[in-house]
Amino acid sequence: MRAEGGQMRKRLFRYGLPLLLLLAVLQVFAVGSTDAYRVYQGTREKKTFSNVGGAIHYAVNLPRSYVIRTATRREVWTSEVPILEYHAFSTKQEHDVWFVTADAFEKQLRYLSEHGYSSISFQELAKAWYEHRPLPPKPVIISIDDGYMNNYTIAYPLLKKYKMKASIFLTTKMIGADANHFGWPEIREMEGSGLVTFEAHGVSHQNLTKLSEAHARRELVDAKQVLEEKLEHPVVCYSYPGGYNNAKIRQMVEAAGYFFGTVGKGGYASMSQGAYELQRIIVNGTQPPYQFVESLKDK
Repeated sequence: MRAEGGQMRKRLFRYGLPLLLLLAVLQVFAVGSTDAYRVYQGTREKKTFSNVGGAIHYAVNLPRSYVIRTATRREVWTSEVPILEYHAFSTKQEHDVWFVTADAFEKQLRYLSEHGYSSISFQELAKAWYEHRPLPPKPVIISIDDGYMNNYTIAYPLLKKYKMKASIFLTTKMIGADANHFGWPEIREMEGSGLVTFEAHGVSHQNLTKLSEAHARRELVDAKQVLEEKLEHPVVCYSYPGGYNNAKIRQMVEAAGYFFGTVGKGGYASMSQGAYELQRIIVNGTQPPYQFVESLKDK
């Protein structure tokens, strides 16, 4: 494990300390040869608590108990988790791979619920894989890219109906930019439900491999900063726009402070793939609703 990456994955997070606590870095502890972590406290006033490798992170009411330590490579849990990949939803058949109908999505959620799947967030996955905390039986991540308004008007009510969690990857320039993309009021409502969390999909949805190093870094760092400032908690996963990435980009995602990066190669995700190449199962809107079951290991 690279030393830089080891230093960058040392913080996790949950807010909840009294508002009067001052931001304070308590200590960095070594755990084995490659393991350490930091604990932070913070008030609701935005304060930078890390500016390493170009990544800026904010501490807001971070309790000392909410920290993810980086495990040594030999300790990392090797369990597999299916990550379903969605993009857009519609009320009628669009004959487009990226558009899943409301009826199909409901059938898929019902299938997951009736077959004992437990939806989790990327934050929960990070705690399991880096801290060895237990995952529920048959964990699954429902991920949705791009932040289209139909995620809010179609998918969100169904997530509430079946009490299923989802993680939506946001392109920050597109948040509330037009009628096709939801804005911060919808984001706060969905996150307030406890069912939806938000992760990063860049600033402007560009192919990072085609950008200069400085531009690519801004896409990674600025998206994370905007979301963390607004949401007041850390963002742990990056979805590569178009799935485009390479070794250099993956190093930059790690240096920016993300725990994971996702691609759409069509299999279960595991740390054996590399934390920044986690596979996802694309749910194809042109296929029958239950076709995705063929990718699940209980078929």
